[in-house]
Amino acid sequence: DLIRRDFTCNALALDNNTNQIIDYFNGQKDIKEGILRHISPHFAEDSLRVLRMCRFAAQLNFKIAPETMSLARQMVKDGALAHLSTERVWQEIYRALETKNFDIFITTMQDCGALDKIMPEISALFATPERLDYHPEGNSGAHTLLCLKNVALQSPKIKFATLLHDIGKTLTPKDALPHHHGHDATGPELIKSICSRLKVPHEYKNFAILCCQNHMKLHLIHQMRALTL
Repeated sequence: DLIRRDFTCNALALDNNTNQIIDYFNGQKDIKEGILRHISPHFAEDSLRVLRMCRFAAQLNFKIAPETMSLARQMVKDGALAHLSTERVWQEIYRALETKNFDIFITTMQDCGALDKIMPEISALFATPERLDYHPEGNSGAHTLLCLKNVALQSPKIKFATLLHDIGKTLTPKDALPHHHGHDATGPELIKSICSRLKVPHEYKNFAILCCQNHMKLHLIHQMRALTL
């Protein structure tokens, strides 16, 4: 039974008679060192484990063992994620949103290739340049990660909106980069598409659209007349 579990940290058992921990796969050592390590080739039998790996990395703030990351990348490359139901995918995303390290979920997905398969629009942010005088992070993806860290203790709904607030920048014409004029207006349709594909709850979709449409106005509050505000 234990050899078919996903990670060594999840393959511990307790002998009720002796109160001794049964640990065939050095799970306690990996827990102490903060490492997620798969147990056996059986890991590849369930493609959801790739997303669980990303979610556990965020939930536990663990690093991924090199051999486990290598296997996850191969699974993604082989098209394993294509067989997942939308409901299971959103469930893992939502559980990751509940953690304090949702940014780690995104970076781990990016590292193993899952981000490009599940949320290619977010993946595209990392290839979207920014004006360095406004965003020294250099690209919209790195900027989004910084924003996610700033809302680490907020609700899942706020984190989801933060993830998508600059999504319209991926639609900016190349000759307009890196100014991104109007991305607050182009973002909502992209958000609708993402939320429809992932079957995101309407309250999350609507709040993300509201934030996308209005986040640029926050910088102008002190310039607005009371009636405009």
